[in-house]
Parts: sequence; C-alpha cells; structure tokens
Amino acid sequence: MSITFQGYVRPNGKVGSRNLVAVIPSVICATDVAQAICRAVQGTVGFFHRPLLRGGHGV
Repeated sequence: MSITFQGYVRPNGKVGSRNLVAVIPSVICATDVAQAICRAVQGTVGFFHRPLLRGGHGV
C-alpha cells in the first residue's frame, strides 16, 4: 500500500493542502444560523438538513 498526498503546487514551487471549515447544524432549527455563518465567513462549507419528504423521511 502506498500513501499519497493530495495537495497542490503553489506558484513558487512549494506544496500546500486545503483545509475546510464545515458548518453542520445538529438540529434542523439551527439551519438558518448555520447558513448565516456560511454567508459571513469566507471558506466555510455548509452541510444542511434537507426538507422532509412525504412519509416523514429526510433525504
């Protein structure tokens, strides 16, 4: 098994990696606040609850 580094090469030849900040509301009522955080903070990635389908199951 070989280990690989999935980064990128900077213009100066050095390598770097990307870090993400995930915003994940733990309950559906916190979705509006989590979305506001994502709009206000550059570089964040939001993972939000989806609306319930008929029958009461989320997707």
